Amino acid sequence: MPAAIILIETTLEHREQADQLASQAVDARLAACAQVEGPVVSHYIWQGRRETIPEFRILFKVAEKNKDRLVEWLLEQHPYDCPQILSSRVQSDNPDYTAWVDDV
Repeated sequence: MPAAIILIETTLEHREQADQLASQAVDARLAACAQVEGPVVSHYIWQGRRETIPEFRILFKVAEKNKDRLVEWLLEQHPYDCPQILSSRVQSDNPDYTAWVDDV
């Protein structure tokens, strides 16, 4: 049975950046799929200042075996000094979908 799917999430300030990062990850076969959502409004403290900005969220679907490669690549490619990179291990209820993600 194929391994679980890993969901990796990050955000970017501009839609074009998000689309480009998502497309590059899929083209490089680091992720089976990347979905861009937004804008979402992020409220946070950065370097002592209160910030509120619109951002675009990317949700990558990646095989467990490719997780570390995608995270390393995101850290190199991401324009933020300290990017949000969150991951969750999920179980798909569709074995064919899981196998497709694992095949990438």
